[in-house]
Amino acid sequence: LQIFEAITRNLKPVSNAIL
Repeated sequence: LQIFEAITRNLKPVSNAIL
């Protein structure tokens, strides 16, 4: 699933920014 992979890549830096 390329869509899921793209979402994960987008959420990874976001979760790092939140933490």
